[in-house]
Amino acid sequence: MSTWFQLEIHGQVSNLDKVQTPGDVADLKHLIRDRNPNKLATVDAMDLVIEYNGKRLQPMEPVPVSEPDKPLLCRAYPQEDLRHRMQLQLLKKQQESIDKQDQLLQRIAPFLSNAMDKQWSLEQNSVVSKQEHEEFRQAVFEYYGMADNHHLKHCHFLGIDLNSHFITIAHIFARRFRFNEWQPLDDVDSPENVLILFKPIERAFDHGRLCFVWDQKHKNYRIHVLDPKLFRTTIAEEAQKSFSSNEYMGLGKILNKTFGDFHGEFLDFLTESKPYKTCMTFHCHRARCEAIRKRWIKEGDLPEIDTDDAWSPEDNHDKQLQELIQQWRKGTQEALLETE
Repeated sequence: MSTWFQLEIHGQVSNLDKVQTPGDVADLKHLIRDRNPNKLATVDAMDLVIEYNGKRLQPMEPVPVSEPDKPLLCRAYPQEDLRHRMQLQLLKKQQESIDKQDQLLQRIAPFLSNAMDKQWSLEQNSVVSKQEHEEFRQAVFEYYGMADNHHLKHCHFLGIDLNSHFITIAHIFARRFRFNEWQPLDDVDSPENVLILFKPIERAFDHGRLCFVWDQKHKNYRIHVLDPKLFRTTIAEEAQKSFSSNEYMGLGKILNKTFGDFHGEFLDFLTESKPYKTCMTFHCHRARCEAIRKRWIKEGDLPEIDTDDAWSPEDNHDKQLQELIQQWRKGTQEALLETE
């Protein structure tokens, strides 16, 4: 029995040809290579791409019976050209995945910000006066029980008091996102939407390298390090990116601890006041999706943030928000499978 095929090299298609039907596609590639030694002088047999009815055939597949009116198409690429084409296909799939996630993020954002314009864009009018900034800081320190000490502030992650030079007020739902109104929070500068953190820790939090997961039993947030590299990194190593060694060396032995030493520990709050759960859980979902994409964790990790307990019950939009986030996660996982 014969198999009809056409050979395409650099876009040029040859006349119809046929060979005795071999056992599988790998054998067919070698047959075609042997029949065209001049045309395929620089092409390895296994670099040939065999297609039938628009579908690419795998080496171990049986060769389909083809006729002159429906021949197999054999594309020949030099090895570098083939690698380049595969890279382009991978980049295209990754871009499609990014576009799909971005569309879902734009649907999720209004439930947090109630913005009518494009969400996730930089807020052009986010400049606040020095007085407003100071009022905001004072409100945060009062909420977390730190208003009495003007020089030392308590880091919720490290659990120690630091000179105010070393700490920052870290927004959970970031200031740079358009944020017009979100009930029951007044605005992005609500004390319930911030944490007080050592500056290097705030940077890791903002980049999604770690997150804080609600623990219903203990009614507190548990530290979860997502980035394996950060797990082995000491606090001092991260501090070098923000301060000179002369500045932070006085902080003591805690600098020698790794982020992994804090994994599974709870944030340290001085009073019963804590961040708004919906803010924190939304950050966890964004961080988890990114961590799955980077292969830091597996799909299905952090199941705690998928429970009703992780969300603030008074937020009327929580259920709808969770449904959209599940769509976002599903799209992320499908994209990962496509690009593996």
